[in-house]
Amino acid sequence: MNIGRKFALAFAAVACAATPASAQQNPAAVVQAHVDAYRAGDIDAFMNTFAAGAVLTYDGQRFVGKAQIRRAYSTNFQPGAPTIYIAGSEMRDGKVVLSEGYVLADGTDICCSLSSFTVANGKITRVDTYSPS
Repeated sequence: MNIGRKFALAFAAVACAATPASAQQNPAAVVQAHVDAYRAGDIDAFMNTFAAGAVLTYDGQRFVGKAQIRRAYSTNFQPGAPTIYIAGSEMRDGKVVLSEGYVLADGTDICCSLSSFTVANGKITRVDTYSPS
């Protein structure tokens, strides 16, 4: 299974190309914009939610910077990519934590992964995602 597909099964994410000023001070709003961009299939808006030096970890894999993160997610923005839903969310120690599920093109429901988002200055600086074993 390629890394993009694995992320589609275990990672939530999405954003607006221009994050409103009010959202810049609200981590939950930044993450919501990130999820919205993912749902819209807008990889440019999705990537705009990340800081330049953002770090993404996924079950032991590490991606640093927008170029690596974009490559990791590129498959998730192709036709037929899974759709995302949020099964739960909370703020924990200043981080936004999402429990995410995905629905594949054939209707298969893949639930759930857990992602912890660190946001600073209106951008996602770190995402740590864990999928069930």
